Amino acid sequence: MKRSKKNTVLFIILLFIPILAIGQEEISSRNHYRNARQYLVAEARYELSRETIHTSQDEDTIAEAMKDLITYSHSLQKNEEALADVEALIGGLDENSELYGRANLAKARLLMRLGNTDDALALMKRGVHEKWKENAFWEINDGLLETGQIDVCAVDEYERNAGDEYDRELRKFYGIGADFSIFFLRLYGMKHTNPEKSAMDDVFPNLKPSTWRPQALNIARALCLAGDRRFEEALAVLNEVEMQLNDNRDEEVMVGYDEKNDIPFYKAVVSLLGGKDAETVHTALQNYMDLHPQEPTLIVNRIMELTYELEKDVLGEMKKISVLTGFLIQSDIVNNELIKSKIPENKIASIYDLHQQSLCWNNQFDESAQICKFVMENYPQTLAGANCAMNWARYISWREQDIDGAERILNGILGEANHDVLVPWVKHSLAEIALKRGDKLKALGYLNDILRLIPESDASAQARCREQAVVLKEQIFNY
Repeated sequence: MKRSKKNTVLFIILLFIPILAIGQEEISSRNHYRNARQYLVAEARYELSRETIHTSQDEDTIAEAMKDLITYSHSLQKNEEALADVEALIGGLDENSELYGRANLAKARLLMRLGNTDDALALMKRGVHEKWKENAFWEINDGLLETGQIDVCAVDEYERNAGDEYDRELRKFYGIGADFSIFFLRLYGMKHTNPEKSAMDDVFPNLKPSTWRPQALNIARALCLAGDRRFEEALAVLNEVEMQLNDNRDEEVMVGYDEKNDIPFYKAVVSLLGGKDAETVHTALQNYMDLHPQEPTLIVNRIMELTYELEKDVLGEMKKISVLTGFLIQSDIVNNELIKSKIPENKIASIYDLHQQSLCWNNQFDESAQICKFVMENYPQTLAGANCAMNWARYISWREQDIDGAERILNGILGEANHDVLVPWVKHSLAEIALKRGDKLKALGYLNDILRLIPESDASAQARCREQAVVLKEQIFNY
């Protein structure tokens, strides 16, 4: 039977309406869940995530609820409850579904929290080999770091980049088999959080020579020395490795990775942390850039990863961040529009944001404030832009005594509601402004909001905001 053009169009429309409806239903379900949790405190978010896992029919919504379950189940009882919930979910899932992999990775995280690291790692590595949705390597990192097993995390980082457990296809799929920058950050973080630990004693003996990267173990030794703050020894080993690489002694067995291109970056890191001057650090970074002329994103990522780690040490190494960010701000990466266009806007904004924070810790408040103003005006939709707006508000309320202007900016950030991570910090700033006005009751309201938003068990950077809120609250009661 011949269809008219009009009927054909109608048929196509009717054909696609159910598909569109299904898509909208899935989006609606996920958005409904997000809206429902938006103004809930941590305990209520935990209960909502449990309920959603049991009742929702939408896989994306369940996956998001499982992430919240992991986030808000920081107690022995809640971890046990959450594990039971996830195991019950897994029992009814198709093993070939995306949700099956996601649920098993959530199960592994909970097992690790409950002390069963071996089974958790085995499940996570199964996820690596089967390529489950959600990067299983990220779950390994997060699980080991949150349970304080940074030494194990460092060994795993070395093995995934230089070991034989993962074949070439898996290395390509996950982008592993690269430099040892993250390996060093694990070592640095271990020493920072647990000073009695030693990279040379607790990590290096567990590393194996690489069959396809002959200098890997020597480089790891240098970075372990640096992790133990033995910077001059580390530089000596790196110089020795560099000489061997330049002499091409290992060229005949080098398979697929050229270590020479990364040595300048390792030297820059060791020089920075070892107290060398900015010129020495910048020279090493420039050498690193010159060896990667087509990879500006790699350069930015490596430098920023280091700054994020240094940022955790607000009373020490935070002051050194401006040496790194200053190099980027002066480089072609930021000043050459063609190169800059290859870097995500939020990453460029973060460079400036971290630079102003470091300047602030170096007591260069006016210089920091001008960068804040620049970022909030030029990158307003980014997290860095919002953070700089908050810091600009704090600056004008202090330096210019513009309390009204500061309050408007801070309330504007809350009104946007785009960056949940900033909400507690903004409320803390508003509490300080309320105190300047003598309104203790309003200040206490903001501080109590912070304590509701950040659970006492929170081990993230948000914990610092909670601590400051507790201190300020005590000061109010002691006035």
